[in-house]
Amino acid sequence: TGNNQSKISIKGTGFIIFSDGLIITAADLVPEKAGQYLVFQENSSSTAQIIKRDIKNNLALLKIEKTNLPVVPLADLNGLSLGERIILMGVQAQKDNFYRFINLGTIRGIREETISLNLREEDSLANGGPLINTKGEVVGLNLVNQAGLTKTAPVNIIKEFIKL
Repeated sequence: TGNNQSKISIKGTGFIIFSDGLIITAADLVPEKAGQYLVFQENSSSTAQIIKRDIKNNLALLKIEKTNLPVVPLADLNGLSLGERIILMGVQAQKDNFYRFINLGTIRGIREETISLNLREEDSLANGGPLINTKGEVVGLNLVNQAGLTKTAPVNIIKEFIKL
């Protein structure tokens, strides 16, 4: 009998939401049928478990066995303003290396279910990348579907997902 396991490599971004190893990312980055998930941070990797998935909003909550991790605070949706500067942080895979980037943009629309952004298209493909305001708070999660269309899950949807 041979080994029937196959490797699927899906690369994207996420962010640490709680210092005890809870991470938010896009649900389509963590297929349900995968047996193991690796999360890379700095120059190390950790095995992650799926804690929770929300297919409708494309969110996943992962857990790694690390503590005292740096976290990013969550913004208040009601405190956001049209024209406010935001930063998209992401990682793109190039061969065996990861290329980190940021993209500066502005908020051009705010609704309960999505935030419309003005970003450079070439860098907006950071699936699972956090969108951060100038105060250093997460305002949303950048989501990219298989057709390459982007959408933002706003902070209120993330808070509801993690029950904050």
